[in-house]
Amino acid sequence: MPELIEPATGKKICDIKTDDLKNLDEIVSKARISQKAWVSMPFKKRKKTLYKCREYLFQNSDTIAEIISQCTGKTLNDALATEVFPAILAVGYYIKQVEKQLKPKKLKRSSIM
Repeated sequence: MPELIEPATGKKICDIKTDDLKNLDEIVSKARISQKAWVSMPFKKRKKTLYKCREYLFQNSDTIAEIISQCTGKTLNDALATEVFPAILAVGYYIKQVEKQLKPKKLKRSSIM
């Protein structure tokens, strides 16, 4: 089983669970089911879910940064500034854009001919 090694100390953090290709069809099938559920969800509920995601990232930002720091060798400030905060900002952006970007649009005719 592969191991996760802390770059700063060389110590083993944990074993990494891997899946083999025998499980690939099941994994892809579950992902497709989840994606269909997400697509069928009304925009307001998607926004609510994204708000929860953003709140979770914000409330757990120190812990997430510690994990990133331990696994990558980044300082806590680097982990926060380059990983955690951009993720929080990205989720906020998608919360604002979800309805605009996913609503049906009427396409203009092509001018090729």
